[in-house]
Amino acid sequence: SFLWTVDAALSDPVIGTVIRSVEPPLSVDDILAVIFFNDEELEICAGSSLYHLTQKLKLQIRDDYLKLLNNLITKHPDLFPLERFTQDDVIPNNRLLRLYGFILPNNPHDSYDLVLTTHPQAPLYSQKVALFESIGLQVNSTFPLKLSDPLPLNVLQYLRIQRLSPSEISTLAVSRGTKDRISARNEAEILKALDEACENLLAGFSVSLEELEAKIASGTYQKGSNAWAAAHVSIGEQKILMATLQKAKELLALVVCANCGKANENNKRCGRCRKVVYCGIDCQKSHYKEHKVLCKTAGE
Repeated sequence: SFLWTVDAALSDPVIGTVIRSVEPPLSVDDILAVIFFNDEELEICAGSSLYHLTQKLKLQIRDDYLKLLNNLITKHPDLFPLERFTQDDVIPNNRLLRLYGFILPNNPHDSYDLVLTTHPQAPLYSQKVALFESIGLQVNSTFPLKLSDPLPLNVLQYLRIQRLSPSEISTLAVSRGTKDRISARNEAEILKALDEACENLLAGFSVSLEELEAKIASGTYQKGSNAWAAAHVSIGEQKILMATLQKAKELLALVVCANCGKANENNKRCGRCRKVVYCGIDCQKSHYKEHKVLCKTAGE
């Protein structure tokens, strides 16, 4: 076996280079903590000061390495064209930054992972699980939302099953599948839930899309910096959620009466714009002044 010392560690052609690059410089205890144990051996002293010190230093070395790599790549695009890293893979910026420490501005593969689940104590749970499986979905499913497809059909299918009422679960519409809406009630409920969820998710971003774009354009976030990369990740995800929200609103407008908000199977589309529905002539007349500008624009 080889007895590691500080001098031996610093002289090592691989470890020494890494240790010497860390800022601020590592102490004697720090150096020995980094190179003394492998992961399995370190777990034996989990909870001790040595364990926490070593884990902290490993993270510091990793972060310093990623920062160095990012600075090298972004400052020399002629030597490291970023597109070459992803030309054979569909990788969104949130994963690029997490795995490789860099992002692609306006990455066409950006996505937002929407996680949907149904509680085991939900009504008709076992029947709904069977319906999920019949269309190739799991009760715990993750759906990638993209700008090119901000509200995939399988998201709507999942939610249609999740929100089925006892009277709907055995209907002919369900037996044919869930590619089309089950009922006006069911469709209105899932689209309102999507609308609310997107609004809440967007409200959870600490810096708005507009503010991030302004800071990038003004140079507040230096190109290639961590803040610049993080801003691009946030911008990409916010754009996707905004597109999902817009799509949900457009679909909801085709289900509930534009005037009274009722979800009725007999609601009829506006004959001119075809973008809203009404439950009757009275509601259409009452909503005319509010709707005529949109209707006129859509008809041109």
